[in-house]
Amino acid sequence: MTSTTKLFSWQILTIAAIYLLLHLLFNGLLGGYGIFRDEFYYLANAARLDWGYVDHPPLAPLILAGWTALFGNAALSLRVLPALAGASTIVVAGLTARRLGGGTAAQAIAGLSVAAVGVLMVLFGFYSMNAFEVLLWALAAYVATGIFTADRPQGWILFGLLMGIGLQNKHTILLFGGGLVVGLLIHRRSTFARRELWLGGLLALLIFLPNLLWEIRHGWPTVDFYANATLAKNIARAPADFLLQQILSVNPVLFPLWLIGLIYLLRRRELRPLAWSYLFPFLLLLIAGSSRPDRLAPAYIPLLAAGAVAVEGYALRANRRWITGAVAGLVVIGGLIVAPVGFPILPPATTSAYAANFGLAEYEAGISAELPQFFADRFGWEEISGQVAEVYRTLTPEEQAQAVIFTANYGQAGALEYYAAALGLPPVISGHNNYWLWGPGEASGAVVIFVGVPAEDIAALFASAEEVGRTACDWCLEGNRPLVVAKGSKRPLGEIWPSTRFYQ
Repeated sequence: MTSTTKLFSWQILTIAAIYLLLHLLFNGLLGGYGIFRDEFYYLANAARLDWGYVDHPPLAPLILAGWTALFGNAALSLRVLPALAGASTIVVAGLTARRLGGGTAAQAIAGLSVAAVGVLMVLFGFYSMNAFEVLLWALAAYVATGIFTADRPQGWILFGLLMGIGLQNKHTILLFGGGLVVGLLIHRRSTFARRELWLGGLLALLIFLPNLLWEIRHGWPTVDFYANATLAKNIARAPADFLLQQILSVNPVLFPLWLIGLIYLLRRRELRPLAWSYLFPFLLLLIAGSSRPDRLAPAYIPLLAAGAVAVEGYALRANRRWITGAVAGLVVIGGLIVAPVGFPILPPATTSAYAANFGLAEYEAGISAELPQFFADRFGWEEISGQVAEVYRTLTPEEQAQAVIFTANYGQAGALEYYAAALGLPPVISGHNNYWLWGPGEASGAVVIFVGVPAEDIAALFASAEEVGRTACDWCLEGNRPLVVAKGSKRPLGEIWPSTRFYQ
């Protein structure tokens, strides 16, 4: 089957435009529950540009620095770029279906399927490197599809460019590249004799090199971060549970479609390496026994595109065109079913009750709340910042001049920095991830307001440490955390600092 359709069909562009508008509406214009924990942290990173950070490469903070310089850092502004990434990914899925030989029906089904993926609704709903990773992974898969279906070895140069950019965004795109290499070793070893492949690899390495050198210079902090996250954040899962979680996080309605897509890629000899770009990371995470539901999310996009092509091909061969319409309708229904846990559409109480049906109470190990974590972490930050400001105002002017705020995690630190100017807060420091690398600055330790750190944990380090209150907020994950005022550090804060490091 060969496609004679236009490059961009009106169907796929319409789906992408509707998806973009839904994100801007529910995640921006209508409030979207508030700014997400990681968004505060990315803003903090963007204010301190570097070639790397403990928990991610530099691209997402760099983009955000330029974007907020032009459009500000309000919630709506933060949500535009991930929403655009989501709409663009839908278009790429349609283009991938077209490149596989699909017509307008296959493109539409591919686009609708990506729009109906529950975990992608979440990832495209707030600013983070994850939204860009999905798009870059989809683009790389699209380029690889062209290399395999049309024998375009020069495409490896573009593939290398995308992989290099992807590595500057999030290191886990290596799962895609590694899977493709495994597929080539098994099915197309002759590819390794192509000069273009090695030039593409060299280009990827050169683009990635600044971040790699940063890692070396700082003692490989990201390796420590991934190791700690695997042990403490990722949820241990038995193989059957892991597969079930993948089916649920993508969307159960889509399971037959992406499974058909995987079989379709395996049956076409030239496309088998692309199938391994899913199978390799799937098996790796299955063997590892712990992961988050979103780790594999980008890998489903080429599978859904291939599944759409297979469905369309069967409908044409059987002269049953109604099948494509029926599949598209089922996908839309499936998307509508999961939308309330992908978009902040409903009031929190209703969302909480609805999300309970999807087993989303624990998204990361040890973190459970009335709302799914990716919604709960949009609540409480302004209230908590106000409560910290009240504590700060109880200090004398002399104490305020020496005070610094130390937080237990980067979410608290980022939020306090975000609201600092409006509330008149002192400098904020933390031992969590890149805040630890930024250090304590000029803080003397004479007066420290601790957020989320129990008084007994720091009592031996200060002349006095008194809990003066606890955080309070509705629907949030940061409620009931101690607020402690400590005075008279017994050692310079710089000497204590190495023991505060917390990479996770």
